[in-house]
Amino acid sequence: MPPSEVPNFPTIAGFYSQLAGVLAGFAFAGLIALIAAQLTRDSVASRTLYGYLPLIAAFAGLIATSLNYAIIAGEAPATNRLTILEIVAGVGFAMAFLMLLHAILLLLGGLRKDSPRQGQVLARTVNVLRIYLLYGVCPIVGLLIYGAIKDFITIKYGTGTTLRGLDYAVFVLIAVYVGWTIVIRRAFAPREIALGRSATVLSVCAIAIALLTLAASTVVLSFTSRLTAYPDVWPLLSFGVYIAFAMTFAYSIGRMNTHSAAAEISVDAQDLPLVDLPEPVEASPDSSVHDDDLQDRAL
Repeated sequence: MPPSEVPNFPTIAGFYSQLAGVLAGFAFAGLIALIAAQLTRDSVASRTLYGYLPLIAAFAGLIATSLNYAIIAGEAPATNRLTILEIVAGVGFAMAFLMLLHAILLLLGGLRKDSPRQGQVLARTVNVLRIYLLYGVCPIVGLLIYGAIKDFITIKYGTGTTLRGLDYAVFVLIAVYVGWTIVIRRAFAPREIALGRSATVLSVCAIAIALLTLAASTVVLSFTSRLTAYPDVWPLLSFGVYIAFAMTFAYSIGRMNTHSAAAEISVDAQDLPLVDLPEPVEASPDSSVHDDDLQDRAL
């Protein structure tokens, strides 16, 4: 294809690297603010602390993604290898970005529990944000990754190509995600899930995938050439990883209970504090004699 029709992918990657760095700064600032709030004597935070790990995951993932895009910015434009690197880095960026939004959702939901005075307002805010994430952010991020896949198809097969099997496979995966969110909202009643365990699983997966994308980019740059013809299964596998994470993410936030009264008193067993019960006091032999003396004096 003519060079004038090829987007400047390295420049775009440089902008994405800057964006990931800025978002990493936001995640770090939020983490420091959350830590500093616990140093005050009047802090009553309990459920709010669930936002710690997602913020750490978002920060680590965004740092890895920023480095990944910085590496891609040095690649030559309009090559097969560049489009593969673009897809891989996009998946890592999507994971870190979703974890940053997930941390915000957990902080608001935890604040609703720890500060019940604003319970109704926060519950409404959490519910709107949850719907926005389920039906807005996740599908749009998927379409952005599909845009990178479309660049891969254009560079590999040329301009003017019709929809190929890879396009239809991506559409099917997006439809599977949309159907999954509808099932969550319709078939499953919201309940108080183990937020700590759910946040841990998502955070560990997000960090692992972000680091794996960075490692994958390093391997591609080290062991393949710019003109290598990559099979279509590579971008499809990358998109499948994103859809799997998005479905897990949707299940976690889709079943959070924001209105049930029973949820206010539902606490996971693992979150209950350990309390030392006082030892029973044994009655001394002289206690009965002392009681008899008191009765005699009263008479």
